[in-house]
Amino acid sequence: MKKTFYYLTFVAFAFCLAACKKSSIHPTNDQKNNDTTVDVYIGGYIDAPKGNGITQVAAYWKNGAITVLGDTTAMTIVKGIAVSGSDVYVAATEYTFNGGEYAVVWKNGVATRLSPDAAEAEVTSIAVQGSDVYVGGYTHKIVLQTAEETQYDSSPVYWKNGVESQLTNAASINAITISGSDIYFAGSSVAGGKFTGNGMGNGSVAAYWKNGNSPVTLDYPSIYLPAYSSSASAIAVSGSTVYTAGTTMNYQPEMWKNNTPFILASSVEASSAQSVAVSGEDVYIAGVSGNFNVATVWKNNLPLTLTTAPGTTMTNSEATAVALERGNIYVSGSIKNAAGNEYGAYYWKNGQLTRLTNGTGVGAFATCMTLVPPPVL
Repeated sequence: MKKTFYYLTFVAFAFCLAACKKSSIHPTNDQKNNDTTVDVYIGGYIDAPKGNGITQVAAYWKNGAITVLGDTTAMTIVKGIAVSGSDVYVAATEYTFNGGEYAVVWKNGVATRLSPDAAEAEVTSIAVQGSDVYVGGYTHKIVLQTAEETQYDSSPVYWKNGVESQLTNAASINAITISGSDIYFAGSSVAGGKFTGNGMGNGSVAAYWKNGNSPVTLDYPSIYLPAYSSSASAIAVSGSTVYTAGTTMNYQPEMWKNNTPFILASSVEASSAQSVAVSGEDVYIAGVSGNFNVATVWKNNLPLTLTTAPGTTMTNSEATAVALERGNIYVSGSIKNAAGNEYGAYYWKNGQLTRLTNGTGVGAFATCMTLVPPPVL
């Protein structure tokens, strides 16, 4: 049976014509570099053998030690990880081999499906504040079913403690962050007259929501056609300033400071921005540049140097998340091993690379990250 999905949004990537010289990642001089008690949590998945092929199994790493969450009875792709106290939350999409698709959250290794059995769903992000768990994603509901195909209507949603809600005029929900008592969502808002995959129509424009209010739409740089669709994939808040990162449909990565757009430098071909972190006046963005296959981190719009593993190059790599703690810069991502033709999960600390174990898997991918600092004494 053929499935046809109708999405309001697109997967946005980008490229940039500007070029700048690279800088090196290093801790800031005015902060302590002793972070031996910082816990580094990285979510992702491993390629596990199944029959004559492989499937993807959800996992996460704490300080390099792997915990496998899923099994080979379904394909599970982790999209978000959060920690509150001693509780570890991992959000993933579960694809069953009979065609089911479910939004799943593991709390300390115990899985809960957020989506009802009658509706297909997927996740994009997670954030936790105390006992409140927020998960962003989509639901896909059948609108037409025949012997030849099944058509779905896809809606961006978020779940708070398992209860599903929608945002005003949302076309996608890709990221969630919490600042004080305020919760922010980033994604895109429905906008007419934008380019989509099928030409002009109801496309989308990058946006964020604060506490579920009306969306704040994000401007284009003046040199680009305003008819292109765009989407925000990451968000961070520092004081009263909101930083979002994302991409436009003409393959251009962007960063917005409140509503002011900036073009990310030195991405000469198609690129994407996937994560943003802020420390004082410094803004870090993780993503991919160079025809979608070179892991890149930008600091204040300058690309930084990342080391590679022995036997690998930065070709076919990606940086999926960036996080800051005590003046140290952490980046999660994946690099393809050309000899074995599989990917490995890695993280960089101040530009230096550490490989994460595959467990019993063939390969591994790191998709998200969070840091838990030591308690304040």
